[in-house]
Amino acid sequence: MKEYFKRQQCDKCGKEHDSALTECPNCGAPSGRDPLTDPFKNMTPLGYKREILFFAIGLFGIQLIAAIVQIIALTIAKEGYIIAGFTGASLSAAMQEFTNSGLYYTIVEVFAYLTCFLIIIALLDSDFWRLMRRFKDKRVLLGLAIGVGNILFAILYIRLISLGGFGSSNDNQDALNKIIKEAPLLSVIIFGLVGPFCEEVAYRVGLFGFLKRINTWFAYGVSALIFGLIHMQLIGVSSNGIYFNFSVQNLITLPIYLVGGISLSLAYDKFGFGAALLAHMTNNLYNVIATIIANNINA
Repeated sequence: MKEYFKRQQCDKCGKEHDSALTECPNCGAPSGRDPLTDPFKNMTPLGYKREILFFAIGLFGIQLIAAIVQIIALTIAKEGYIIAGFTGASLSAAMQEFTNSGLYYTIVEVFAYLTCFLIIIALLDSDFWRLMRRFKDKRVLLGLAIGVGNILFAILYIRLISLGGFGSSNDNQDALNKIIKEAPLLSVIIFGLVGPFCEEVAYRVGLFGFLKRINTWFAYGVSALIFGLIHMQLIGVSSNGIYFNFSVQNLITLPIYLVGGISLSLAYDKFGFGAALLAHMTNNLYNVIATIIANNINA
């Protein structure tokens, strides 16, 4: 598929555009490829360079912003504890309590996702509306079915691993639970709406879109694997510095995210960005709202 890494000239207006586009973005003239068999007919190609950029923002941007916020939050907390008279072992214990608190995770995740969201919106510019127009397609409602399917798979898989003595949560879910308990309404906005948008632009429009220019099956496999791994929280920052986190429990829950990654790529590939985003939002909103309800019941 090397031809999809080139630019082509429009026969009607004479301007060049991304060869993966099914029509010229300048005049709307069709690309000349068969619309029934075109591999990108349901997708929203942004040009392979920009697709790499959005993937990089999703993969490294959120992590980098989160790390910076973590360092700032830890520094401010440490100085505050010192001023308050915490020293030695008491300071270490206080810092450990802070890094395990819902407030700490809320500060980090909210700032990271909101900053990433604003950066993505700014870089998308007019392409933002190209993505949003996908919601006019009636097939967008299939995203709801895909989201529900992901939820049912996760429930069944969790029941299955519980029979083997494993828990239903992992480090990523534990951190989310703390944030949801600390700020339930904000969690609905960040993890139910903002987060899915950022991740769909990064991992479906960006990563999957770029890899499909090489090979479709390769795109499904690699994008699903990376999507799964980024939810494992393999790297973190604590009061003691940066650390690497590998646990059996994280790996046990990895299939949930792998299946999610494949299904969301399928939604984008076959039904467009709107369906993929709706599927992602459905899944996340269910998890957030279910956690809020559980917290209220156990309160």
